[in-house]
Amino acid sequence: MSGSCRGTAPNRCELTQRHGNGSGRSATLPAGVLVEVVVTSRDVIHAFWIPRLAGKIDAVPGHANLLRIQADVPGRYQGLCNEFCGTGHSGMRFDVIVHPAAEFSTAIAKPDATGKVAQ
Repeated sequence: MSGSCRGTAPNRCELTQRHGNGSGRSATLPAGVLVEVVVTSRDVIHAFWIPRLAGKIDAVPGHANLLRIQADVPGRYQGLCNEFCGTGHSGMRFDVIVHPAAEFSTAIAKPDATGKVAQ
């Protein structure tokens, strides 16, 4: 999964699922804020699912699906591809990190362990 969040109202994240090892992939969201997640795929049909936050939605090549979620409790939530999509499917996991809204801007400005700044 790769993606970015922009500070529009409502906040909008665009996430693209593709085959590969999902370790180290994450999205960062503010708590208590409605976020639109645009989900698509670059290769085959995947399923975007964050069990504790939202229902499953398909990631389809050439098509954008919209999922609206609101995480009210800060924390780390695990997401995964819930559609068997071929080799590498079992490794298609990612984290959604939810920060208190007041700390969100500061949290995304800090580099992670790899030196990347969340978007």
